[in-house]
Amino acid sequence: ISARTDRFRRPKRIAISGITFGLVLIIISIAPSYLIYSIALPIVGSIALTTMINANTYVQTTTAGHIRGRVLGVYFFIFLGTSDIGRKKVEKKHTKI
Repeated sequence: ISARTDRFRRPKRIAISGITFGLVLIIISIAPSYLIYSIALPIVGSIALTTMINANTYVQTTTAGHIRGRVLGVYFFIFLGTSDIGRKKVEKKHTKI
């Protein structure tokens, strides 16, 4: 699916895909049964994966070649490296509860 969307990788479409992922995630979080949740979860995963692939490809193809490594370094730091910061905030709130 993601390979076929090569000509559609635009910031607007990536944002819409991310919003769709968030909304579908909220919807399945209130699933009435485990069965419905487990059936919907692979669909949510594919939406998330497609969003990440589109965003990564857009960053790589629109960045000038001489600074691509630096831009991708910052991109991956923000994308992957900030999860520890969010995790610590969630842990602090969880221990208060």
